[in-house]
Amino acid sequence: MNDDNRNNSVNDKPEDVKLDLRKPENDQPPVPPSSPLDTQEANSHGAQSTDLSLPFRRPDSQEPTEAIPDPESKKSRKSWKDALKKPGKAGKEPADSGSSPAAPYPQKPKGQGKAGLVEKIDRILTNRKVGWTLLICTLVFGASTCSYCSSGSSTSETISDLRSEVQSLENKNEEQSERLRDKIRENKSLQNELDEIKNGPDAALREVRNAFEAGEYDKVKTLYADLHTKYNGMEQDQEAKKLADQADAELEKAAEAKRQEEEAKKKAAEEEARRKAEEEARGYETGITYEQLARTPDDFVAQKVKFTGKAVQVLYEDDIAVIRLAVDSDYDHMLYCMFDPSITPSRILEDDIITVYGASTGMYSYTSVLNATISIPSVLVDKIDQ
Repeated sequence: MNDDNRNNSVNDKPEDVKLDLRKPENDQPPVPPSSPLDTQEANSHGAQSTDLSLPFRRPDSQEPTEAIPDPESKKSRKSWKDALKKPGKAGKEPADSGSSPAAPYPQKPKGQGKAGLVEKIDRILTNRKVGWTLLICTLVFGASTCSYCSSGSSTSETISDLRSEVQSLENKNEEQSERLRDKIRENKSLQNELDEIKNGPDAALREVRNAFEAGEYDKVKTLYADLHTKYNGMEQDQEAKKLADQADAELEKAAEAKRQEEEAKKKAAEEEARRKAEEEARGYETGITYEQLARTPDDFVAQKVKFTGKAVQVLYEDDIAVIRLAVDSDYDHMLYCMFDPSITPSRILEDDIITVYGASTGMYSYTSVLNATISIPSVLVDKIDQ
C-alpha cells in the first residue's frame, strides 16, 4: 500500500459504517465502532470482512507472535520522527528476525503529526513541571529542616540562658532573705532594749513579787540579785530588797522546821530501835497476857507472845495447820493458833499440852455449830514445844 492510497483511505469517510446498539449476548458491554485506521489495518492483512460496525479482530490462527510495539517506546518515537521528516518512508514495515511474520507497524494518519508532537511537548513540559515541583519541595523542606534545627539550637540556648538567670535570681533572693532576717533580728533586739529601758525596773519588780507570792523564796533572791545589778539605787530596787529580806526569813523558818522534823524522826527511830532491841532481848517473854490480847488486840499486833495450854481441836491441811488452844486449860480463854506443819517433828493431837511461841495477829472470827459468830485472839506460831 502506497502513501497516496493510505492517505485516501484515511481521509475518506466510509458510508457503510453502522452502529450496532443492540445489547450483546452474555451481557457483554457494547463495543464502540472501529476507527478508519483499524479498518485500513485490517484490509492491509487481507481481511475479508467488510462489516465496520465491530472493531477488527484477527482470528486466533493469525495472532502475531510478538506484541505490537508501543507508540510511546523509544523505537516507535524514532519511527514517528522519521514519518514526520520523510512521509514517503513512513509506511515501510519494520524488519523482524523471527520466524513468524511480524505485525505491521501502525501508521500515524496524516494531519495528526502536529497533535502528537504537541502531546509529546506537553508531556515533556509536564514532566519538567513535576521535576521542578519536586525540586522546589525538596528545597523548601531542606530550608524548613535547617530552620527548625537552627531554631531548636537557638531554643536550647535560650532555655539555658533562662535557667542561668533563674538561678541567679534565686541566689539574689536568698541573699535578700538573709539580709531581711538579720534586719528582723536586729529590730527585735532593739525593741527589747527599748522595752527594757522603758519598763525594765517595773517588769523585774513584778517578777520578784510573783515569785514571793508563790512561795519560791530561792527564786526571789535570784531575781532580786539581777534587779539590783541593773537598777541599783532605784525605787524598784529598794522594794525588791524588802521582799528579798522577807524571803530570807521564810527560808530560815522553813529550814528550822525541817531540822526539827528531822530530829523528831530521828528520836522516833531511836526509840523504835531500842524497843525492838529490848524485845529481842526478852524474846517471847514479853509478859503479854490473854486478857490484854482479848481487850485491846490492836495494841499488841505483831508483838511476840508465849502461851501454854491444852489442844482442844486440831485441823491439818496441805500447807497449814490450825489449833484451838485453851490457855492454861481454861476453855473460856480460847486462842486461835496457825502454824506450818513442818515446824513440829510429829503431829499434834487433841488434848495434848503444848507451849506456842509467836506473834499476835489481832482477832479472828468464825461461825460456830449453833450458827453464832465467835471472835477470839489469834497468834501466828513460830515454834511449838510438845
